[in-house]
Amino acid sequence: MDSPALLERLARMTRSQRLVLFAVAYLLIVLLFFFAFYLPKANAIAHARTQQVELQEKKAIVEKRAADKESYETDLEDLTLQLRQALRQLPDDREIPDLLSRISTIGRRIGLEIQKVLPRDEVLREYHAEVPVQLQLKGSFHEVAMFFDRLSKLSRIVYVQNIEMRDPVEQSGKTLVQVSGMLTTFRFLSEEERKAAAEAKKAAERKPRHRGAPREVDEE
Repeated sequence: MDSPALLERLARMTRSQRLVLFAVAYLLIVLLFFFAFYLPKANAIAHARTQQVELQEKKAIVEKRAADKESYETDLEDLTLQLRQALRQLPDDREIPDLLSRISTIGRRIGLEIQKVLPRDEVLREYHAEVPVQLQLKGSFHEVAMFFDRLSKLSRIVYVQNIEMRDPVEQSGKTLVQVSGMLTTFRFLSEEERKAAAEAKKAAERKPRHRGAPREVDEE
């Protein structure tokens, strides 16, 4: 339809019809703008905002992990320091004889008569071994007290257990007593010892238990 004919038809329309036509045209233009331009842009903006929120959450997680990493590194340094201190307090297998020799030397310098410092069978734990040592000595109450005080100040861990004092005797102006008991020190197990102990434990767990002998059935 050419423009003059369209204008002629518009001219013949009533005012109300022209208003309806203009309203419909306006609505079509609005809908076209909404679906062709506004809606795609709005969806793109919403998607961008969603990505922004996700990125901010990821950033917060990364920052928290970075802060936790610093905390973990600090904790690791503290644990490493504690381990080093523990290693200094627990001798290894080669240092046990030196430790026992030092204990004997301390007693003799104080004036005690060291009669026995005898290691007994070790008690194996998961990561360390208890090393019990039978102790027997003779001296005055003051010398014995000094000896145990010196043991408590050693850099190595030494526990005193089951101490018994008996047979007091007056000699050279002082009372001498016979002292016996147990000292317990500790040492770390080597990697080979831990593996051997673990394998021995597994073998013991796999070993079948012996049941009682079968009963005899009386024959009639």
